[in-house]
Amino acid sequence: MNKVVDREIMGDQMYHKENTDHTAIDLRQLLSIILKRLWIIVLLTVVTTVTAACISLFYLTPIYEAKALLLVNNTQPNKITMVRDVERDLKLVDTYAELMKSRSVMTQAIIQMKSKMSPQQLTNKVTVNRLNTSQLISITVMDQRHEEAVRIVNTLAEVSQKQVNGLMKEDNLHIIELAYVEDHPIPAKPKPLINTLIGLLVGLLAGVAICLLLEYWDDTINAAGDIEKTTGLPVLAVIPKIKSLNKQSDNPTIDVYNRFARDEIATGLEQELSRKRKYAKTVKKKKQMNTDVIEVYRTLCNHLQFGIGSKVRTILVTNPGPGKGKPITVINLAASLAQNGKQVLLLDADFRNPKVHDFFRISNDVGFINLLQSGSHQGIVQNTFIEGLSVIPAGTAPDHNKEPFGSQQLEAFFREMAIAFDYILIDAPPLMSVADAQVLATSVDGVLIVVQAGKANKEILLKAKSLLDHVHANIIGLVLNHPKIKGYRYYHN
Repeated sequence: MNKVVDREIMGDQMYHKENTDHTAIDLRQLLSIILKRLWIIVLLTVVTTVTAACISLFYLTPIYEAKALLLVNNTQPNKITMVRDVERDLKLVDTYAELMKSRSVMTQAIIQMKSKMSPQQLTNKVTVNRLNTSQLISITVMDQRHEEAVRIVNTLAEVSQKQVNGLMKEDNLHIIELAYVEDHPIPAKPKPLINTLIGLLVGLLAGVAICLLLEYWDDTINAAGDIEKTTGLPVLAVIPKIKSLNKQSDNPTIDVYNRFARDEIATGLEQELSRKRKYAKTVKKKKQMNTDVIEVYRTLCNHLQFGIGSKVRTILVTNPGPGKGKPITVINLAASLAQNGKQVLLLDADFRNPKVHDFFRISNDVGFINLLQSGSHQGIVQNTFIEGLSVIPAGTAPDHNKEPFGSQQLEAFFREMAIAFDYILIDAPPLMSVADAQVLATSVDGVLIVVQAGKANKEILLKAKSLLDHVHANIIGLVLNHPKIKGYRYYHN
């Protein structure tokens, strides 16, 4: 019996823990959504708050309030007040209040004030109420002029007392308090502080609602969780944006590639940077960010070496559609593998937008496309300044009309290169642009998809995955480039 109870208690605890975890995840996601578009909330809140304050202070006409009090009570001299008299007066309060709002009272007040208002216009300015369950009746008048509000309410009090007492044949309606003209009256309407707070709250709620709606309709990939939920595939690395160290570079992108690789693998960039004391703080900050990027690539490299297995040696790197980040990913991944003591061949198969030869400053006259069309690979493998890393550039095709991937020697070439190299990385064109990557995917051990945050959407990513699934490609995972959420880092274990 005790074991059954223990299991029930443990089950309740696990259920509570799971619910707590889900709640925490939901709160983190909500906070992430709000922070991602915080500028919308701030902007809308500022606009509505300032608008509400300006309208209250400068556009709305001040309305002043004046109030008079009357008492329903039998105060005839030499008469003993009985309980039944008090009860009768209490019952008459509501009747008197209605009589005081009657057309005859309003008309008599207009005549006495010599006003040009109609009875209906005066009625719209007047409010007659019983104060809780007491015998007191309040008359409140709202007007744009304080003096006019006081004049109207006092006149109504006097006329109401005379008219009601005469009509009811009683002398039990008495004026207790009349309004008076104040030196510095405060308007009853508008209330700038309250209106400003309401504007702030409306802007805040509207901003949050807009952020949630935009997030609901946003189909772009912004985080690793978006990729995993959409495709069910693991995200192997999340790579932040690399900051350029040389603002004067003619080619900032290639400059970042070169400086990143040479700093960590080839030369002592640190000594050069240390001499630039004028920019020491900026350089230190950017260098630290780039060091974080290096660690991400090392983690990705280790995952390919030890997480996936030794059978995946030929890896195709592609992306769903046009976007930045694919060349730097494949280049730095190749450099990291070479730094770990592996013999790596980097092959540029993106013929329409080749980047590898620019980075390594090598000739692109002969390359991979020439190999596919001629069948000879003599002289196309070139060494680089990175020890252990060789490159085959894209090359230039003499016959642009000939389909390069019709060659049956492609798989044979990979088998031959696999003897000399531990890893072969292929920089392939986007999947949705041309069929090259899809065709190449059938001849490699694995495919790595690079996704740029904020550029690719879920539909394109699913279509790209479908193209690879159609040819039975082995998708080993994805890499997310340049997530927009600051401070966000993710490693897949």
